[in-house]
This record gives sequence, structure tokens and C-alpha cells, in this order.
Amino acid sequence: MDREANYVAVGAFVLEARTSGLSKVLLIHGKGNHSPGRPVLEGVVRSFLERCPHTGAFGKADRKSGGRGATWVRIRPKA
Repeated sequence: MDREANYVAVGAFVLEARTSGLSKVLLIHGKGNHSPGRPVLEGVVRSFLERCPHTGAFGKADRKSGGRGATWVRIRPKA
């Protein structure tokens, strides 16, 4: 996925999670082992989450849940 496609996909996922009433989700973006150069998606996901009004805290998943290849995200409830 490129940056733009990732923003669209993550945005849709977050909105679906919020609509479904979920409070915490796991985004699996991969480790970027097949990226030419440095991995891209982890940074794109972080950038999106920092700006998204529908998300709260987030961080790297623990090892058994994906480690640096996944990010947990708190979803803000609907007002």
C-alpha cells in the first residue's frame, strides 16, 4: 500500500470500529520487510492516528500480538 491508500484504509477502519462501538482495536500494518528501503506504513499509521479526532492513545502491540508490525489504538466513543 502507498501512503494515500493507507490513509484511506486506516480511516475507514477507524470509522467502522467507532460505528461498531469498539473501544480498542489492533491495526496490523506489517513490519515492512518487503519495502524497498525503510518501512513506510508504521510511520504513516502513526501520523494518521496523531491527527485523527476519533482516536486516543495508541502504541506498539506486544510481541504476541504483532510487535512492531501492529499498533493498538483506543477509539473515542461517539458523543
